[in-house]
Amino acid sequence: MTKLSAVIITLNEERNIGRCLESLQNVADEIIVVDSGSTDQTEAICSRFQVKFIKQDWLGYGAQKNLGATHTTNNYIFSIDADEALSETLKESILYEKKQGFLAAGYAMNILTNYCGHWVKHSGWYPGRKNRIYDKTQVKWNDSGIHEHLVFTPNQTINFLDGDLLHYSYHTRDDQQRKLDSYTQLFIEKRIKQGKSPSIIRAIFSACACFLSMYIFQLGFLDGRIGFTIARFSAIGKYRKYRMRQVPIKHKKIEQLNPFPLPDSTNIHTHVFQSGEQRRFSIIIPTWNNLPMLRLCVESLRKNSRFKHQIILHINEGKDGTREWAEANNIDYSHTASNVGVCLAVNSAATLANTDYIVYMNDDMYACPDWDFHLWKTIEEQPDNLFFLSATSIEPRNAKKHVAIAPFNFGTSLENFREKDLLEHYAELPISSDWSGASWPPNIVHREIWEKVGGYSLEFFPGFYSDPDFSMKLWKAGVRRFKGVSESRVYHFLEVSTKKMNNSVNQANYQFLKKWGITSRTFYTFYLRMGEPWKGPLTIRKDVNFIIKKGLCTIKRMFV
Repeated sequence: MTKLSAVIITLNEERNIGRCLESLQNVADEIIVVDSGSTDQTEAICSRFQVKFIKQDWLGYGAQKNLGATHTTNNYIFSIDADEALSETLKESILYEKKQGFLAAGYAMNILTNYCGHWVKHSGWYPGRKNRIYDKTQVKWNDSGIHEHLVFTPNQTINFLDGDLLHYSYHTRDDQQRKLDSYTQLFIEKRIKQGKSPSIIRAIFSACACFLSMYIFQLGFLDGRIGFTIARFSAIGKYRKYRMRQVPIKHKKIEQLNPFPLPDSTNIHTHVFQSGEQRRFSIIIPTWNNLPMLRLCVESLRKNSRFKHQIILHINEGKDGTREWAEANNIDYSHTASNVGVCLAVNSAATLANTDYIVYMNDDMYACPDWDFHLWKTIEEQPDNLFFLSATSIEPRNAKKHVAIAPFNFGTSLENFREKDLLEHYAELPISSDWSGASWPPNIVHREIWEKVGGYSLEFFPGFYSDPDFSMKLWKAGVRRFKGVSESRVYHFLEVSTKKMNNSVNQANYQFLKKWGITSRTFYTFYLRMGEPWKGPLTIRKDVNFIIKKGLCTIKRMFV
C-alpha cells in the first residue's frame, strides 16, 4: 500500500477545518496544514487531530501549496481545501488506489458545491472536475496568485476517481460576495501589472455571456432560485473584472449597524480536563462575571440530569473567580480577558466539544429533573440529524415570547429563589403539548449540523438576534424540524448577564432584516410557526398575511 499525505492551506477556517480533518481520518497517513496567520480557533481545532501545523506568511495559492508539499514525507499528495470534505464513495476510491500503489501521476475527482445549504448540480459548477492527488516527484503547482493548477506534461497519466469532493463554499450569499470580491481584486491587480486598460464593451459582453452560459446553457435554471443567484453574482464579477472597478461598498458596514466594536477572536485560552466517562451532550454556557448564578446552573445540571454530560464554559473576563472555580471543579472552558459577547463565546466553547450533540444554555438557568432525558428521547425519534430542539422555559414573568410557561415566579435572584417549591411543582405547570419554533436556549443540535452552518454569526455581537439568525442558517441548511419539547423544562431567571448590555442601542434587528430580507418576527411566525402545536416538519405558511409582511419587509429593507 502506498501512503498518502494531505496538504491544506488555511486562514481563519475555524468554521470548516474540523469537518475537513475529520473526513481525512483513515484516508490520509499524514496531514500538513500551512496557515498564513489565522486569528481564530483554526490552530486550536487542528491540535485535536494529528496534524503538522506550519505557520507561513502568504506566498500565493500555488506557492503556498508547493511549500506544504516540501514538508510531506510521502510522494503522493492530496491537496484539499479547508472548506472541503470527502464523500464516502470518494474515500473508498482513494483507499482502493492506495492498495493498488497509485499507478498514475495524478488523480482527478468531481467537486460538488454546497451553496447556502443546497447542493448545486448544474450552473457549470458540477461535475467541476479537478486534479487533486499527484506525485510530488513529477508534478507541482504553478505559481499563479489566483486560479492555480497542477502542471502535468502531455505524457503523464491522470486517472479519474469515483465519488465527490464536497465543497462547503458558501454558507450565505455574503460569503459568495466576499470571495467574489477577493478574486476580482486579485484579477484587477494582475491586469494592471500587465498594462491592460478597462474595457466597457468587453465587460458588458463577458457579463451577459456569463449569465446566459450559466443560467441557460449550463442548466442553472434547474437549480431554481439558487441557480439564478449564482449566475447573477458571477456575471457581476465578470463585469467588474473587465471594467476594472474596485469592489464597491454596497451595504452599510457592520460597525455602522452595530455601535459595539466587533469582538477580537485572538488570545482565546482553553483548558480541557480529561475524563474517561462517556458523555451524552456537550453543554455550552457563556458567562460574564456571574459566578453565583453560574454555580447554581452547573449544580442543577449535575444533580438533575439523567445522563453524564460534558460542561463547557466560555468565560468572559472572569474577574469574579470563575476560571479558578471552573478548574477546581474540573470543568472545560475557553476564556477571553475581555467580554467578546455570546456569539464568539459559544463558537469558542464549541471547539472543545467531544460529543455528537451541542447544547447551548444560559448561565441564569436552572435545569429541572430529567430535562436531558426528554430531549434525548425526542432525539431518538428523529429519522436523521436535521433537527433543532429546545427545552421549555418556566419564567417568573410574561416575557415577549411566544413560548414559555409564565408567569410562575419561583424567584428572580439567588436570594429569593424557591428551589424546593420549583422541584415540587415544575412538572405540573401547564403547557398542552410539544410546540413548533425551537430557537431560544436551552437548545440542542447535532454537531455535524452546527459545523455545517458555522455556529453563531459574529456580526450579531454582543448576541441580540443571534438566536433567530442561527435558526435561519439552520433553515437554509435544510433543517425543518424545529421542535420545542414540553416535558424538558428549565427555570429561567431571565437574562441576568445580558442585562448588562444596553439593548436600546443595539441595531441587530436591522442587521437581521438586511441579511435575510425579512424580520425575525416574520421568520418566527411564518417559517417556524413559533408557539403552534407540533404537527411535524415545517413549511412556510404562504397566506395573504405572509405576502403582505414579505412586501413590507422588502420596503423596509430599502431604507435600512
